[in-house]
This record gives sequence, C-alpha cells and structure tokens, in this order.
Amino acid sequence: MNIQGSSRNYGSTCAVIYPASGLTIDFTYSVDIKYFFTTELGGEGLDPPREEIKLSYEEFWHGITAMVAAIEERERERYQTNKKYIKKAIWR
Repeated sequence: MNIQGSSRNYGSTCAVIYPASGLTIDFTYSVDIKYFFTTELGGEGLDPPREEIKLSYEEFWHGITAMVAAIEERERERYQTNKKYIKKAIWR
C-alpha cells in the first residue's frame, strides 16, 4: 500500500540506504536469521518534523504487513514443494 504517493526500494542495506558496518543485520547473518529488514523515517535528514513521523509509521506498518504476507506465501510454497519431495522419497 502506498500511503504518501511514494515508492520504496528493496535490497541490501548497503545498496539501498548506505554502506555501514556493525548493523543489526551483521548479527542476524551470524546467527542464521533468514529474513531481516531495515527502516528509516521518511523526510529530510535524521530529525523529521513531528507530522511526518505518523506518515512514516503508517507506511512502515503497511510495508511490514506486506512483507510478512510475502514471506508466508514463499514459505508455504517451499513447504508444499518439500512435502511432495518427501512423500515421493518415502514411497520409493
């Protein structure tokens, strides 16, 4: 859902936002967490006006719910594929 009439990019944090080290994503990779996201408030600079924070939150919330739905679909497809494979292997 597009709340403010803008679009968002996706990809690695380094490619989409800026290169940085010591991010939480470094930790998630080290403990094999499969899905991770990084977000920042919209607007200019690191101190957006108060009225922009609510809009950023609304976009963030809709983005999270869309991301979770996409992950659920991906994992459901993966499960169905693996389930068919396992069933074939058992009956051989």
